[in-house]
Parts: sequence; structure tokens; C-alpha cells
Amino acid sequence: ILLGGLKIVQEYRPRSLPATLILLAAMIGAQRSWRQPDTQVCLMLHAANMVGIALTWSVEGRFVVPLLFSIHILAARGFSWPLGFVLRRVLTPKPDRDDSRDDVVGGSR
Repeated sequence: ILLGGLKIVQEYRPRSLPATLILLAAMIGAQRSWRQPDTQVCLMLHAANMVGIALTWSVEGRFVVPLLFSIHILAARGFSWPLGFVLRRVLTPKPDRDDSRDDVVGGSR
């Protein structure tokens, strides 16, 4: 059982900084959108792939290559979540604050 887990980790282990960022963003994207049917399909495909890796032998991530498209889709969702939050904060017009206090009678509290 431990050997199967080790093989899965070796297959999905990122081998560079960009691959690490993509995998991290994909995990965030999967967590943020796990209720959507397409995300569930992607996660089920990866789960089936992990079972296949654990039961057989793979070399240098070749079993993961067919699923890279789904990893990049989930990574795009992961990257777009904080970017969308920042853009909404920056681009949303703030209401004008009027400090004249017309509602206070006499000008003092």
C-alpha cells in the first residue's frame, strides 16, 4: 500500500517552480469549484488515474500527461479566484462620501 502511495506522489510531484505553481493553483481551483459537474469529472478522472498508477508502474509522469489539460483548467480557476477578487475591489466604484453632515441640526453632535 505504501508503494502505491509513493508511486502516486512521484507521478504528480512537480519538477520545477512553474509546475509547482500550476499544481498549487489547480488544487485551489478544485477546492473552490468542487461542486461544479466538470470539476467533479476532472477529479474522478484523476482518482481513477491514481488507482491505475498505484496498481501498475509508470515512469516519469507519463500517466499524468493525458490529464494535464484538466490540471491546467483547474489551475486557471485557481489563478482567477484571487485575481477576480482583486479586480472587483479595484474596479468597483466606491460610493462618494459626503462629509457635509446635512442630517445633523446645528452642525454639531
